Amino acid sequence: MSYDVYAYGPPDANGHSPELFDAPLGSGTALGHHWAAPARELGLPFLSRVAGDELLIAHDDLLDLTAELDRLEAHWAETIPDKSRVDYDVNGRRLPVPYLIDLLHRAQLFRAAIRIAEITGGHVHIF
Repeated sequence: MSYDVYAYGPPDANGHSPELFDAPLGSGTALGHHWAAPARELGLPFLSRVAGDELLIAHDDLLDLTAELDRLEAHWAETIPDKSRVDYDVNGRRLPVPYLIDLLHRAQLFRAAIRIAEITGGHVHIF
């Protein structure tokens, strides 16, 4: 199973929140191992649940979520081995990418969703 992060705007008169952004975060295994497990060790309540069924972060909690992401990225920078790689398949070519770079890229996608939700008065949903 893979997870995506979504940014939704505020609900309209009918209670429907429009989807404004969608980006991949990674597989359940990757999120469990490199996001949720270290987040639990660091005491980060939102990110420790990122690999569960679903995670909904209300607008009022987005600043706290950003602070958690800052701490998790710092943890990755200290703990992910330099030689650790993940393979990408690009047009049939196997390209190894440093795992830290992959994680930071996905964190930037997460930050984009957070920022869109902040600006619009919406929320972030991961599933």
